[in-house]
Amino acid sequence: MRILLLANADSVHTQKWALALEKNGVEIAIFTLKPPKEDWLSESRIKLYINNKTKSGTDTFTKITYITVLPSLKRAIKDFKPDIVHAHYATSYGLLGCLTQFKPFYISAWGSDVIDFPNKSFLHKWLLKTILKSADKIQSPSNYLKRKLLELTDKNVTVIPIGVDTNVYKPMATQRIFEGITLGVIKSLEPVYRIHLAIEALHILRQQFKIEDCNLLIVGGGSLENQLKQKVSDLGLNDCVKFTGRVQQEQVVSLHNAIDIFINVSEYESLGVSVLEAAACGKPAIATNVGGLCEVVQDSVTGYLLNPATAESLAEKINYLINHPEKIKLMGEDGRKFVTTHFELEKCIKLMLDDYIIK
Repeated sequence: MRILLLANADSVHTQKWALALEKNGVEIAIFTLKPPKEDWLSESRIKLYINNKTKSGTDTFTKITYITVLPSLKRAIKDFKPDIVHAHYATSYGLLGCLTQFKPFYISAWGSDVIDFPNKSFLHKWLLKTILKSADKIQSPSNYLKRKLLELTDKNVTVIPIGVDTNVYKPMATQRIFEGITLGVIKSLEPVYRIHLAIEALHILRQQFKIEDCNLLIVGGGSLENQLKQKVSDLGLNDCVKFTGRVQQEQVVSLHNAIDIFINVSEYESLGVSVLEAAACGKPAIATNVGGLCEVVQDSVTGYLLNPATAESLAEKINYLINHPEKIKLMGEDGRKFVTTHFELEKCIKLMLDDYIIK
C-alpha cells in the first residue's frame, strides 16, 4: 500500500503517523508546504516532497493562493503513484487534496481546522463543508471533534486517536531539574494553552499555601515566551520556574519523568496528546474540563478536570496532591494503565490500517 500524506512535516504528529505506518509495511510519502526544521527522515525510506513557495497564513486570500501549489502536488502524485491521498488538517492540506480531485481521498481533522476556522465567516464555513464533502473518508482524533465535524458533514466520521508508544513513554529514572515537587507544562507557548494560569497558581501556592518547595518547568517555545518570562519575574518566581524553550522530541520523555504533576489548562484541545504522554510516564494531570481533555483524563482517577480552570482552582488541586503524595503515585499508575488500554500507538495504527481498506 502506498499512502501520500499531505501534512506539515515539521509536526510531531505527522512524524509519529508516518514512521509508525512505515514500520507496519506501508510505503509513505509526504507532501509538505514547508521543509521540516529537524532531519527526522534520514533513517527511513519515506519520500519527501516540498513546496517552498507557499506563504503562511490562514485567511481566505492565502487559501486561494494554494492553487499555485497544485502543479507541484500533482507532480508528486504522478511520481509517487499513491493508492490513497491522505490530508492531515482539514483546511490547508485538505483544500489541496480537494483541488487535486484524487480518489480515494482521506481527511484527518486535527482541531483548530474544525473548531476555529468555520467560525471566522460564512465563507470559511462553506469552504470547510466543501472540502469535507470531497473526502471519501473523514477521521477525527476524538469523539469531541467528531461531534464538531458532524455539525458540518453528513458523512461518517471514524475516531482514530493519536496514540502513544508506551515502550518509549514510560516511567524511568532521570535527572531532576528541581528539588521538591515539580509541576510541568509541555506545550507551545501560545494563548490557547493559558500557561499563565500555571504561573499564577504557583504564586498562590507559595504565597497563600506557604509551599516553598514547589516549582514549575515550562517546556516549549512560542509567541508568548517573553511575556510569560516577564510574568514570572513580576511575581518574583525566577528561582522556581525554568523555561527550556523548544526541545528535541527525544528529550520530551525525560522531561515528563522530571516532573511530578502535569498541567494542561488549555482553552480547548481536540484530544490532549501531551496529557497521554505524561500519563504513560506515570504522571497525574490537572486539566480543563473541555473538549478532548475529558477523554484523556479520568476525573479523580488519573487526574483532575477543572470547570472552570482558574489559577485558584488549579492551585487548590495541586495543594491537595502535594499533601497526599500517595494520590500522585496511584493516579500515575492508573494513568499509565489507562493509556496502555485505550491509547497505545500500535492499537491506533491498527485502526488507521483498517480504515485504509476501501470497502
